[in-house]
Amino acid sequence: AASDVYKRQIINFLEGDADYELPIFAFNATDELFTCCLGFADDDWATGTQSFVFAFDSPSVRDVSGYGFTTTTIHEVGHHLGMSHPHDGYDYEADVDFGPGGDFYFAWSGDESNTMMSYIDLNWDFSQFDRDNMNRYLTAVFINQANAILADIYASPRAGDAASLLTSADNHAAAALGAYAAMDYPAAAHHASLAFQDVLAAAAQIQVQVEPQ
Repeated sequence: AASDVYKRQIINFLEGDADYELPIFAFNATDELFTCCLGFADDDWATGTQSFVFAFDSPSVRDVSGYGFTTTTIHEVGHHLGMSHPHDGYDYEADVDFGPGGDFYFAWSGDESNTMMSYIDLNWDFSQFDRDNMNRYLTAVFINQANAILADIYASPRAGDAASLLTSADNHAAAALGAYAAMDYPAAAHHASLAFQDVLAAAAQIQVQVEPQ
């Protein structure tokens, strides 16, 4: 209950005058109070939906390690928008989600990537790794959200009235998966977006309510 009150209070800082607003909270702590991490991107702890970004700094972190709020915030906002570390990965053939440890220790080599999401400060560019990462994420999100809405559409007795849009959505989804398999991630994200838009249009056509998110 206390956390719900806290969340309602900090949401008041959102002005609502932009397409998308992200609450970022930066805490300048003393060395004694700095016990957590540089920052993290939080979610709602229920559905995995992103919520807030937090950053932490202290005199020793700033003066000795050289970290200020800027790099930490950019990195954590990257997580909020769906980007991962280059040392994290997923093997879709084995269905294994892995990090750099044990048999997967080699994954640390991914941090040699030219990206803000790396743990090695080679540079702070928004690189091809980030673009691919973002497009892979968007492909998954658009397809998953389309599938969630499709369940409600097919439960409607009027589903047949939207057959043309649903066929188009299927074609775009197939194109998205084909492009993804070919590692053409921009095309995959594009077709996944079109599939999602077709599904939204189909839901609107037969008056199936779609959740705002």
